[in-house]
Amino acid sequence: MAADVRSSRSAMRGLFIPDDRVEFYESQSTWTEAGPRPGVPEAGVPSNLVVEASGTVIEEADYRLTVSKAGFPSRSDEGCRFTFLKDSTTPRYGWNPPHVSQGWEILSWSTSSSTDIQAMDAVSLPDGRLLLVYATGNGDTINGRILAFDGTWGSPFTIATTEGAYGQGVALCLLPTGRILCFFWDGRGGPGQDAQVILSYSDDASTWAQASNGVLIDPPALNTPGAGRLHYENLGQLRACYHNGQILLLASMVVADTDVSPGARDVLIQYASRDVGASFTTIYEGVPTEVSTSLGGQFDCEVVDGRVLITWASVTGSSPPYSATLSSPYESFDDADKVSVSVDFGCSDVTSAAVSGGEIASADCALCIGDDGIAYVFATAYSEAQEAVVARSVDGGETWETIGRSSTLSFDAGPWWNSQSVTDYPTRTCAVSHRGQVLVFHGFESTSAVRSLSLAVAYLGGYSSMTTPQFDDLNTLKARGTYDLTWYATVAPASAGWTALGSGTDTLGASGLAVATTGALRSFYQNITGTVAHGLIFRSALSVSLGGTGSEFVRAGCILADGASDYEIVCRVGTTQVAIYDGIAGTLEGTVVVDGTAGVEIVVYASPTTSYVYVREKSRTSPATWTAVSVTLTNGGATARTSNRFYWGHGAISTAASVWTEAHCSGSSLVGAALTSGEGSQDGLAGRPLPPAPIYLDNLVYIRARSGPGYNGDYFDTTPEFDYPVSRLDPIETPSPRQSWRSQNDSDDVYLAYTLQGTLSTDESGMRGPLLGLVVLGANWDSGEIQGRNSAGTWSTIYEIDASEGLGPLHFSCQGATVRPNSSSGTNVFLKTNEFAGCTLSMGSGIFRKIRSNSGGRWSTGGGQQAVIILDEVDGSEPATGTTGAIHPKDFAVVIAQSATQGYRGLRLWIEGGQGTADGFFEIGTLAWGHVEVFADEYAWDRTVQTETSIERAVATDRTDRVRVLAPPIRVARVSWSNPVNTSMLHAQAEPEPDYLTGSSISGAAAVASVGATPYQVEGLISLTDSGRIPVAYIPKLPFGGATSNLQVQLLNRRDQFIWGRLLGGVSLETAMGSELDDEMVRVSQIEIEELP
Repeated sequence: MAADVRSSRSAMRGLFIPDDRVEFYESQSTWTEAGPRPGVPEAGVPSNLVVEASGTVIEEADYRLTVSKAGFPSRSDEGCRFTFLKDSTTPRYGWNPPHVSQGWEILSWSTSSSTDIQAMDAVSLPDGRLLLVYATGNGDTINGRILAFDGTWGSPFTIATTEGAYGQGVALCLLPTGRILCFFWDGRGGPGQDAQVILSYSDDASTWAQASNGVLIDPPALNTPGAGRLHYENLGQLRACYHNGQILLLASMVVADTDVSPGARDVLIQYASRDVGASFTTIYEGVPTEVSTSLGGQFDCEVVDGRVLITWASVTGSSPPYSATLSSPYESFDDADKVSVSVDFGCSDVTSAAVSGGEIASADCALCIGDDGIAYVFATAYSEAQEAVVARSVDGGETWETIGRSSTLSFDAGPWWNSQSVTDYPTRTCAVSHRGQVLVFHGFESTSAVRSLSLAVAYLGGYSSMTTPQFDDLNTLKARGTYDLTWYATVAPASAGWTALGSGTDTLGASGLAVATTGALRSFYQNITGTVAHGLIFRSALSVSLGGTGSEFVRAGCILADGASDYEIVCRVGTTQVAIYDGIAGTLEGTVVVDGTAGVEIVVYASPTTSYVYVREKSRTSPATWTAVSVTLTNGGATARTSNRFYWGHGAISTAASVWTEAHCSGSSLVGAALTSGEGSQDGLAGRPLPPAPIYLDNLVYIRARSGPGYNGDYFDTTPEFDYPVSRLDPIETPSPRQSWRSQNDSDDVYLAYTLQGTLSTDESGMRGPLLGLVVLGANWDSGEIQGRNSAGTWSTIYEIDASEGLGPLHFSCQGATVRPNSSSGTNVFLKTNEFAGCTLSMGSGIFRKIRSNSGGRWSTGGGQQAVIILDEVDGSEPATGTTGAIHPKDFAVVIAQSATQGYRGLRLWIEGGQGTADGFFEIGTLAWGHVEVFADEYAWDRTVQTETSIERAVATDRTDRVRVLAPPIRVARVSWSNPVNTSMLHAQAEPEPDYLTGSSISGAAAVASVGATPYQVEGLISLTDSGRIPVAYIPKLPFGGATSNLQVQLLNRRDQFIWGRLLGGVSLETAMGSELDDEMVRVSQIEIEELP
């Protein structure tokens, strides 16, 4: 009769074998992955187009890009275009060109010359932030503000202080390294003295240092103005750009000579640097007595298509802006061909100087390059009614065209600003492309008050789930509609063409136009040119601090009427929602929940057929996500109302308070087709051109296209990939623990669940043996749980993990990076030399440090060799002493003795969030579930464990010796059964009943191995591990479990307690004596387990 031989054994020995049936149980897992990056876009249908993604990922999201217009990759209207979905739950997004308002706000409201904004520049940073710098007062302080990735503006901070009473100018230059250079005038010398340009720099946009107090080798001299005077009266705008290791610096200047007939006083000085801005050489200095398009101001520069593009406002009559391209900063501006940006408008106001000659009194000409390589010039049409318009070039500045259309301009362009007043317009504009849209920073002139030294920003164009309509059949972005009439909160509405009703108050301020009513109303309206059939588009932006939607306390709406038909749509805005009403029927057509106190944006397309209302909370981020409500309006028939009208404000006699920043509209043929929404369909949604160069998509993801063409309906899906994905935990595919998974933090719980079969049925599957094992390698945490899921779907705890069991508490003292025992109390564990290198020492109070190395010895002062731990990356905050220290091992294994019939529907590892780590995230190199194969027959005493290194050594002839480490050292364990194993008990009868080995002394404990079966067991392991493809863990000593619990658990957390590696080579079974398959005595050749580092 078979007997348990456990009593004759001191411990068990064997191999842990990962179960190749184990699969990641995603639906029962909760985890994050560190290092997100864009995944490869995969075509969903066969396509000639290839889409590529690059960049980084801030927020994990899936994207589907769909071709909305067929064509080859191009940044022009003629190429293919795309729209996109995000996470399949948002509406589809199209793209508005940068002549369409997508937001506006005041950044600085000037009421005192001490805070006046004199000059500005901005740059989009690689990490998704934006830096704005500006000179205040007389230019004596250079300030900065940062627009964070989440769309919030930081507080102003000081970059430098100077004295600039003779002019203001500031310029930013972003280097390929990410360093930011800031150039600004120092005009403290005064008339008769030289004026220098100072350079400050920053690597993070927040912390600045001065690099030079004078970078100009030949600085310009200042002088008071007068006929025949030399030098310069004013130091004007500065602009800079980086090109192939060189920097161009442009200075817009005004000469002191007031008698420069027949030329002009506004000229350019061109500087160039080849030492990263440390010094500049003068390349060109304008001659004011020449009559030339080269004369002017507001010079701006950018790099596009490998060349430097320069634009400026000309002073030769009412001329348009001009542009020129240079091959390098050292090519003279005088030699460049000058190209008119547009023949349709002038951007400078030329006035007479003291004696004769022209001088720019006001000019606005800002250049930016979109991420798609399209050049945009933002200029004010002084030859018209001070409308602000946009021209673009898709060929690097060779040719230009204006975009959009207007009913008031004499040329083909759509304004982003048209206040209907020649005295209300933006000034000192600065434009920057940022995350798919353009931000235009500006001051403004106002009939209500002089506000030109205030600072505001317009967010133009960008991705949006609602795009403006096209107004002809050309299907070009140039033909996309805009708002023909605009009102921004820079002027009182009643002073800018709006009719005011009611006795309430409206006051301009830093937040906008504050409208307040107490038992009164205050509303504004304009009659809009157009027919009922044309319809009307309007946009309003406001916030509401007092008022509801029970009546028209705060509202924006429009009327379509011609005496025969009458339609009206009203949007009532409250603190918690926007309610859309049919103004004729008085019926509620829909509501949108918003925080009205934080701000609301509303866009309405009113039509006698189907009208659309789009609502979103105010946001500076792109893409713009709108909630769409469709409305079928009631026709009131013949009424006394005979014209289309747009109105906004407080429409009911009530007590209410609101602040308005925008009110724009378009009528007549400029309305075009209906506004288009991505909700459920991309029909009519304006796609963005998809060029061969990377363009911004979302979330710091950039896309580009090649090959082609793309056809309508082609789509591409991209899912984020990760530098430290959870797939690396697979012990078979990525068995090396150096290829790890990391979470994004160590504050959130992590659940890593696995199923024990290919299907997620309710069956409870068991392992191949009763010793359930979990091996965790490359970990940086201590606390967790092993959980099992039963057939009912309930998870329960199998074992609570404390990986540092037996390795604490340690009483210690810390001096610098050296930690020693300071008493004989606590855990007097013996540390073997360097066994805990790379592990973590918990020092109490949430302080964790990585262990660089350790010496051998006892953790005690009670006698004998004392262990020493050397820490890595100390910062001085470590406690001098402690009594709760613990070593968190990076490698550990758990072996659990279970009944022979125990099974689970799934197994799960829970890592407890908030326990703290030295890294700020959780990490695991390898995680393996499986069972332990125990050898019932002891192997011979000739076991070896050899440590091998992997180095490259180079010894020169003079015996100079260098070594390069190629890989960490590894251990190779070798065991054999050179003493023959008696297999007769396996063949003695028809139904063999060999002796066995149990894993614990519990009554009824399951047998874990059979005596005499080891030769065949070892031979079978070769195929079970797929010839070494499936790694193993060699366990030289596994203690037996006691009889005190039904669950016997062994924690192995010392380096010599197991070796994770591959079972390499074959095995030979040699018959020492006896008959085959009868009473054989079998020797088993040496097997080898090579460690996986």
